[in-house]
Amino acid sequence: MARVQAPSKVILMVGCVRGLVSEGERASRLIREHEPDVLGFSISPESLQALGDHIRDGKDDAEVDTVDEELYVLELRRFGEVKKPPPCFSEAWKKCAEMGVDVVGLDMDEEHFTDAYCKHISGMEMLMLGRREKKLAKHKFASATPEKFVLEWDAIISRTKGFRALELERELVMAKRVKKLLEKNIRPMAMIELERVAGIESELKRQGCDYQIL
Repeated sequence: MARVQAPSKVILMVGCVRGLVSEGERASRLIREHEPDVLGFSISPESLQALGDHIRDGKDDAEVDTVDEELYVLELRRFGEVKKPPPCFSEAWKKCAEMGVDVVGLDMDEEHFTDAYCKHISGMEMLMLGRREKKLAKHKFASATPEKFVLEWDAIISRTKGFRALELERELVMAKRVKKLLEKNIRPMAMIELERVAGIESELKRQGCDYQIL
């Protein structure tokens, strides 16, 4: 968990491993302990709405959509039970609903993401996606912890210039919205996929927000 210091207030940023059931328990505990007045999620506003609808409808697991997701889940299971939607988000949403905490999607909306994807991802990179899946399937992940695994996974996913640029733009957008949470709320908190925490911290530091890793 990272703490970002502003002149008079602090935002708690929690780096989460997407998919692990244990991360949902941790997210719920941290919300209960720190009692935020707003919680930002590192997903789009549309995805946050869909997450809420999924939970309100009484649904449990969602289907894995892509080959990348299947491979991710297969590897992550080495570290514990895995579910979709990611428990770090679904359990956080439930705890916020229980406590009356406002929730916000920090990531690009769908239109912005589509524009950014078309801007950064070249036709050649799109053609190479099948090759990337084969590399992921053959890669021998050496990480001994789930945290190191997701960073190792992200390094492969973001290996090409276009995908690195896309993730950087996501980080810039989320950092801007995290800063707004800090400016407009008393006890803000953000649940951020671990892979994006370092980039968001870097941008917040560039903007003059002090922080420290807890």
